[in-house]
Amino acid sequence: MDLEGIDSTVVRNTVSPHIFHVDLSKHAEMVKAVCVAYNDWVYDFCSADPNRLFPEAMLPCFDMDTALKEMERNAKRGFKSTCLPGSTATGTPLSDPFWDKLFSCMEEAGWPLFIHPGFDQQVDSITAFLLSANKMKGSSADAYTSIYLAHNFLLDNIVTLGEITLGGMLDKHPKLNVAFIESGSTWQGEAIYRLDKQFHVPFVGSQVDGFHQGREVKAKTPPSELLRRQIYFMFEGGDRSQTKEGVERMADNLVWCSDTPHYDGDGPWEGGGCLRHVLKVDQKAERKIMGGNAAKILN
Repeated sequence: MDLEGIDSTVVRNTVSPHIFHVDLSKHAEMVKAVCVAYNDWVYDFCSADPNRLFPEAMLPCFDMDTALKEMERNAKRGFKSTCLPGSTATGTPLSDPFWDKLFSCMEEAGWPLFIHPGFDQQVDSITAFLLSANKMKGSSADAYTSIYLAHNFLLDNIVTLGEITLGGMLDKHPKLNVAFIESGSTWQGEAIYRLDKQFHVPFVGSQVDGFHQGREVKAKTPPSELLRRQIYFMFEGGDRSQTKEGVERMADNLVWCSDTPHYDGDGPWEGGGCLRHVLKVDQKAERKIMGGNAAKILN
């Protein structure tokens, strides 16, 4: 961190989505114990410099009472957030009332929710589609494998963005900040544009097929307004499709994220260097993206 000029960081366990894939009929108590043990370990790890290292909790969300107790325990110790794999891989979409108690507690504690999609074909997700048996047997197996490595987080997050906006989750929890990680930001423009269309002019289907009969959009607020109010995306300097105008327009909703220590993580020179020397954005926007917005949502 000193070498790269990073002042502070969230220590995140992105392997945590795998706890949603365990056979809970056999191993529920083990998963609970793993969450407690991990949280104790990461708390000790971050205690080496608590002014710069901030731990993120791993919660056994399949048992909401236990998850709430574990969240309360760790909030008192200075934990700042938690991470979920999104609406495609948690088993229960995030707009479902199942999550309401947890998200209400997170609002009260000032915790943001980070979305890091899963990567296990054993659950019903984009990964399961891309790595399904019929895809792996065909002539394009190599292509589907590469798409999985390149795009599964992006595709999962597109689905989750639609589900938490049109599904009503963010209307129920207006003070819950949600941040999509490891998937960049430029995709959000087209996605939000199309979600807004569905909000304002929902497709009703034909009278014959009856497919959409009784299916109404639960959202009360246009997705674009929800975005401005409480949705954040990661700024990745290596994405050369970004423009000065676009980045400055989204400056209140972008957070630089290095993805360190992944082998393909963009370093801070990709973030600050792109903002300052390639895009030449306004310094106020740069300060928000390179730290101000993270400080805001992490309290």
